[in-house]
Amino acid sequence: MPLQIEHEGKQLTVYTQEELDKEVAGLKTVNANLKTEKTEALEKAREASEQKLAAEEAAAKAQGNTEELKRISEQREQEATAKLNEFKSTIQAEKVTNMINKVTDAVGASGQKKEDLEVLIKARYEFGYDMDAHSATVRGEGVSSVDDVIRHIKESGRYDAYLPGDGSNGGGSHGNNGAGASTKTFDQYTSAELVSLKRSDPAAYDKLRSTASHLN
Repeated sequence: MPLQIEHEGKQLTVYTQEELDKEVAGLKTVNANLKTEKTEALEKAREASEQKLAAEEAAAKAQGNTEELKRISEQREQEATAKLNEFKSTIQAEKVTNMINKVTDAVGASGQKKEDLEVLIKARYEFGYDMDAHSATVRGEGVSSVDDVIRHIKESGRYDAYLPGDGSNGGGSHGNNGAGASTKTFDQYTSAELVSLKRSDPAAYDKLRSTASHLN
């Protein structure tokens, strides 16, 4: 069942990982079904268009209508180009998805943290794939490759809340600066850190909460 935590004087409702994963899985299924329906509709539209063109072409040949035959030929060429561009876009999207998955897998993110990290990665980095050169492109925060992104996420400290071991119980992140207990106060923790701490160590969370400025 959802957890209730207090942060910056506000009560926040936080759902369990199992509940979030279930919701995400349901949304992915709905999205997959919609994509399938869209693909089927597009294929039916293309088939109908080709049948129409074939009938028009047969009539134009019978009438010796060269202008109409030229129009049909140009339309077919345009449709073929559009289909090729659509195929390229699909491949590029898959390549980008694979690159982002490589990053989140390499840094060890999982569950809801993986989902949240993916959102941040897409917002802060520009991933692309050059179909002609068959190479990946990455821009943002001074990086130029997927390996650079992985290294930056692991070492910059900006993404520690999404990595294994959130640092709330000591050990080198979120202000710990090495071994030992954190010296940060309740107000200095992020919502993600507080949620993780309350789940893993409720007693430590309650003790930390006593340092909240709005309670003193």
